[in-house]
Amino acid sequence: MNEPRLRALLPLWAWLPSFRVVAETEHLPTAARLAATTPSSLSRAIALLERRLGRPLFRRQGRRLQLNEAGRELLTAVRDAMRRVDDGLAELPASCLRGPLTIASSGAGTTVVVAPAVQRLLVGHPGVQPTIVTPEGDLAAALRTGRYDIVFQEQPLHARDLETRVAGELTRRVYCGRAHPWFAAQPHPDELADAAFVAPPCGADGLCPDGWPASRPRRVAVTVDQLRVGIDLCRTSPWLAVLPDALARHHPAELRRLPFDFVPPGTLHAICRRRLTPTRNAVAELLAVLS
Repeated sequence: MNEPRLRALLPLWAWLPSFRVVAETEHLPTAARLAATTPSSLSRAIALLERRLGRPLFRRQGRRLQLNEAGRELLTAVRDAMRRVDDGLAELPASCLRGPLTIASSGAGTTVVVAPAVQRLLVGHPGVQPTIVTPEGDLAAALRTGRYDIVFQEQPLHARDLETRVAGELTRRVYCGRAHPWFAAQPHPDELADAAFVAPPCGADGLCPDGWPASRPRRVAVTVDQLRVGIDLCRTSPWLAVLPDALARHHPAELRRLPFDFVPPGTLHAICRRRLTPTRNAVAELLAVLS
């Protein structure tokens, strides 16, 4: 045992959780609410930590706190240390994992890939408590702070501290419903230029989430931000839609898959924090189920 190092570190352990919650919010009232304590208690912990380290960790701007370079470096170290402790705690129940698992996922991938994987995970680990939420905001930051344990989306995220792997593939085709004249006809691909679609909004990169090639023009009659609404409108209205085959198959009498195959499949990625140790946890088990 390195007694001098232990004596130097012991006082810090009481202040580091307070430092992390303040560092990640940069707002004392918000941090106090999250930590179930008072702003003055957090402020005192930060002051003691800075005094012990002999350097400031924040820039003070009125009542606002902003991490400086030393604070950012310490936050990274504290996050890593707390993750190692969390992984160690997860190893204590030798046979069965437990506790919350927050999964950020939306769209067809949730139904086709994520939900079946969660069901298989729960067979072996019924103590895990999964919550599936719609991804919002800065996803990399949400993973780093632990707001999300894992994110599923078609766009990969590339960062040193994040791991991205392929979780599945989603084939997609152009469909129409009974209200469309093509439900009982053989359309020519050239006719697509004048056809009306229901489609999701394009992203900032100009790409459409349904996989429609950017090089191919089309006329969008209605824009919707929910896949379920797009399926319903395609089923009941004279509009075409690019739909995941796995979901369209649930409506065999109401949707017809048209003979166009130029829409590429979508690749669903699973993104999580890179593991620091080879310990078992719910995220690792979920990834194992997917592989």
